[in-house]
Amino acid sequence: LFLVNSDLEITEFNTSFEKLMKYSKLTNLRLEKLFLKVREYKQLKDELLRGNSYAFKVKLKDAHGKILIANLTCWPVYGSALEGEIH
Repeated sequence: LFLVNSDLEITEFNTSFEKLMKYSKLTNLRLEKLFLKVREYKQLKDELLRGNSYAFKVKLKDAHGKILIANLTCWPVYGSALEGEIH
């Protein structure tokens, strides 16, 4: 599980993400960096920025460049707890 802001920067992630993707800190970690194919990233970005949910099978890269196949399900989160920003 991970959370991105409206600029598609990863702002938080859980321990399962940390173990799977081999990231231990959030230093300028952009969602784009995880994708193997730019086309798949752009498709996801377009859907999320429109406020749509999106689910698909994708190849991702971990912090060491290892390729992982994942089923990704993403949806926008709104709310006052997030200071009105879409995540």
